[in-house]
Amino acid sequence: MGSVFIKITKNSYLYSGKPPIFEDKEMFRVTIPLLRDEKLEEKDLINLANDTLNDTLNDTLNLLKINPNMKQKDIAIKLRVSEPTIKRNIKELKEKGYIEREGSKKTGHWKILKND
Repeated sequence: MGSVFIKITKNSYLYSGKPPIFEDKEMFRVTIPLLRDEKLEEKDLINLANDTLNDTLNDTLNLLKINPNMKQKDIAIKLRVSEPTIKRNIKELKEKGYIEREGSKKTGHWKILKND
């Protein structure tokens, strides 16, 4: 349940610049302010949402932070996903500017450019 609260908080800041309001009275309620002080176009919101990382991408990035020399096969085993999934994750992380490869495929390592 903890990761849900993190995602709600992150997206609330993303869309409104303000934290969500969590209430636990007779029922649990979350209020997310949707108005930002500055006006955002729908395309801006889509771009902001596309820049966030899903759980598998985030897990892949975290493993590369811990071990920049980790091979895609080992990441797949660790995360219990297929190698093609990790290949797609690596490609997306590179496209979004989170990582870049330094050195060769065989002896190189991953450089983390930005954190989520």
